[in-house]
Amino acid sequence: MESMAIVLIGPPAVGKTLLGGLVAKRLRVIFNDTDFLVEKFFGPVKELLLTCESQFRDAESICLRNALSRGGVVATGAGCVQRKENQRYISRHLVIFLRTSCDNVAPRLCFDTRPVTGDIESWIAVYNKRKDIYSKLADIEFDVNKSSPISLADQLVRFIYNRSWHREF
Repeated sequence: MESMAIVLIGPPAVGKTLLGGLVAKRLRVIFNDTDFLVEKFFGPVKELLLTCESQFRDAESICLRNALSRGGVVATGAGCVQRKENQRYISRHLVIFLRTSCDNVAPRLCFDTRPVTGDIESWIAVYNKRKDIYSKLADIEFDVNKSSPISLADQLVRFIYNRSWHREF
């Protein structure tokens, strides 16, 4: 039987990896990031995306299924939700959509080396294309605009415990 996972979804540079690691540490569960898994087993995300996006998405789907099967906390790549098969896998778990504003994410884009998020206009276009999918999949929408990552992790863990979801992981 597949383990239950907490799945973080959302736009690029929203903080899925950072927040996911913090939440996993607090819950004392495994943490996986699909982009890291793709890099480990298939090569650099940027190169894969630029070479052949469909091959990258295939690799991402494999890594997503692997991560979800382990349970714990899973940070997805921002575009992971685009494939229907991934949506089906993700929807079997507790899904948290990390929402942010373009004002909040803009400073982070200076340090983001991913090809799809080079500037705020590209980020907005990508976000607008996917936001309905994020909302549809989400069990919870969590606003990350107003707090530090540590405070957000604490809030999210409290939320999970208050609803007794921690018993599933």
